[in-house]
Amino acid sequence: MREHDLPVDPQLWGALSALADPVRLRIVWLLRQRERCVCHLTAELGLSQPTVSHHVSILRRAGLVLDRHDARWTYYRLAPEVAARLSAAVADLLDATQMDPTPAGCHTPVDECKRPVPPQTTD
Repeated sequence: MREHDLPVDPQLWGALSALADPVRLRIVWLLRQRERCVCHLTAELGLSQPTVSHHVSILRRAGLVLDRHDARWTYYRLAPEVAARLSAAVADLLDATQMDPTPAGCHTPVDECKRPVPPQTTD
């Protein structure tokens, strides 16, 4: 399946792309608990300030993170509406009731196929 075949709107596609990095996933995990400034994130992640700022910037552009300015400090938090839409989109994407049991490139139902079934992975 090609990217343009997916029924995902551009904002959700950008959010999914932003979450494809382990550091950004960790930042989202921390921000789901409470808002934090970059200095808190650097301490908790053990990364440099420029690295954390770079990743937070990508999350902001994807619409996953909002900021709040308080004097000299900027605090970051998750954007709840985007997180809810993303959660629903991922649930819909992984909905087993909508999966086609026919192997790709084959029009024979799985139970009639003579080809060996690939082993299941336990990722």
